[in-house]
Amino acid sequence: MKNKLLNLIANKRLWPLKISSLIKLMDTDRSNQQSLLDDFIKTGELIRYKDKLYLPDTNKFLTGLYMQAKAGYGFVNCSLSDKDIFIPEPYTGRARHKDKVACRILRLNKLKGNYEAEILYILERGIKKVVGNYQDNNGFGFVEPSDKRIPFHIYVSKSSSNYAKTGQKVVVKLFDRNKGKNPEGKVVDILGFYEDPYVDIQEIVHKYNINIRFSKRALREALELSAIVEDKDKKGRIDLRHWKTITIDSEDTKDVDDAISIKYLKNGNYSLAVHIADVSHYVKNGTAIDNEALKRGTSIYLIDKVIHMLPEKLSNNLCSLNPGEDRLALSCVMEIDETTAVVKHEILETVIKVDEKMTYNMVDRILQIKEDYNCMLDTLKHMAKLRLMLLNRRIKKGAIELPLRDTKVKLDDKGRVTDILKDERSLSSSIIEEFMLICNETVAEEFFWLQRPFIFRNHGEPDANKVNMLKLFMNNFGLRVNYAKILSKDIQNLLNRVKGTNEEYVISKIILSSFKKAEYSSKNEGHFGLSTAYYTHFTSPIRRYADLQIHRVIKAHMHNKEKLISKLRNKISDIAKLCSDTEIVAERLEREVINMKKIEYMEDKVGEEFYGIVSGITPVGIYVELDNAIEGLVLKTELTDDIYIFDEKNHLYIGTTTNRIYKLGMSVLIRVVKSDKQAQRLYFLIIQK
Repeated sequence: MKNKLLNLIANKRLWPLKISSLIKLMDTDRSNQQSLLDDFIKTGELIRYKDKLYLPDTNKFLTGLYMQAKAGYGFVNCSLSDKDIFIPEPYTGRARHKDKVACRILRLNKLKGNYEAEILYILERGIKKVVGNYQDNNGFGFVEPSDKRIPFHIYVSKSSSNYAKTGQKVVVKLFDRNKGKNPEGKVVDILGFYEDPYVDIQEIVHKYNINIRFSKRALREALELSAIVEDKDKKGRIDLRHWKTITIDSEDTKDVDDAISIKYLKNGNYSLAVHIADVSHYVKNGTAIDNEALKRGTSIYLIDKVIHMLPEKLSNNLCSLNPGEDRLALSCVMEIDETTAVVKHEILETVIKVDEKMTYNMVDRILQIKEDYNCMLDTLKHMAKLRLMLLNRRIKKGAIELPLRDTKVKLDDKGRVTDILKDERSLSSSIIEEFMLICNETVAEEFFWLQRPFIFRNHGEPDANKVNMLKLFMNNFGLRVNYAKILSKDIQNLLNRVKGTNEEYVISKIILSSFKKAEYSSKNEGHFGLSTAYYTHFTSPIRRYADLQIHRVIKAHMHNKEKLISKLRNKISDIAKLCSDTEIVAERLEREVINMKKIEYMEDKVGEEFYGIVSGITPVGIYVELDNAIEGLVLKTELTDDIYIFDEKNHLYIGTTTNRIYKLGMSVLIRVVKSDKQAQRLYFLIIQK
């Protein structure tokens, strides 16, 4: 019956149709017809108006996302027009900000060049929970959303207030029953007063609708797992506990999922083993833990807190490669020759025991002062040598090494910022990076040729428009770029030409902005930034669901489980898409938390002066980035020594009388004039160029 309806929908000449006529055309059991039509109407595949059904995205009816303005009117984004559809206030119905709605076009506003429409009904509520400031008002309350893009306050009755107090940050669940101008809600969580420890971070987490608690069922499943690796789990595995194995991580890392072993062979080659925690042995497909891990997609790292993808019993204990404890692993053992070619490799189910849990600082210190530590010096020397060989190989192939600034935010026990430091890339972190890269590349190539259902990590070439914009930017810096199609080695050559200059970092940011986002896919399309034809994520199944799913495919292939492989093939594309989507949310959340803490750090520095470089030119003003990667805005209205014109094409500000120029990469002295943590805005004033 559904196929018949889909065939009717495909016949565009039939529409619009009366509901009674459509039911006759379907010519099937009528008991389920109305239910099926209702499902299509609810999803927006058909639009109901009076007694007729219409196809969406025509010149009369459409579906889209409603964006409400404070004044009461709104706009709907859809594919019908380049401009958003205007919804006058009398025609918004009961729609709220970010709702998915069905609309009817009323008219074309020839003066403004956009369509006007009315909202017929709501397909899906976009915002179900809101974080904001609670305000008591004699028997009832209001919540003002922290997200200023939400243009309404939420009415809260006394019985729904959960005893919230004025000034507290609360989470409100929205109801549909209130027919007034403001939606009604119920306080479901009280985060605390804004000054309380970690309330600011909790607020952002809730804004992104991240679930920080595991279900009781998932926690029960984790509790039922043995606290140690039992003998029955080791059967059939290769015992590598006699290999010298180490982990290298930051001081505060608890979820350690990768370890390394290295041997210098008699033939002059290196044997490199990358051991990855065998999470799939414990997290079975379709369990409560697995279902929650899939929804989360990734662990989220919020400075000194982690929202884990897996319950802590797994992430920090049973699946963490802790020193001196037997652990189950998937080990990729590679033989690498003097040209850094992987001449042979094996992926094995193993039992390992880590000899030393080492930190980046510890390894760097040992390699710098050449002081032996538990007989590790020779091992680390071999690792450093192989790392340099692999790095040189990547650069020769055309891999891009962007010199971007990372920052490390230090917090006290109350969650307040104590310092912001440049997080310099170290030799030890580069060792781990190079070893993981070669491992991921090796695994990806093998399973591409095996044609098994797999998740690849793709990074596409910049599109033509981005390349043209990049050429224009580079020409503004005096760097002539003439090639029609840009290659990764061309990007690296550009970076080499500006290395050590003031413009190096700004140009790196411009180049990064021209790149496409790397994403997961069941199809292999290569990785532009790494300049490799094959790439995947195999090395972090504790914190990335894509890696966990890859491990399942590998083990199913090892044991010739063709039925399971067929089952995995059917859902691998959907899993790849979900992993890409959750990764984007996690990155935005992590970035917003760090940015908020940077602004907090500058609160007591208002009035102080710092040197920085111009990192952005916009119609609103000039962005300046300080040495610690904190960025602030100099409003155009604050450039009072002249009247400045914004040159959009060349990204410049030019003074109309003095011909003074502000351009990207220019060094300036600024004064901090305002730090607004809640609005997440930092304002500077330029003192001198």
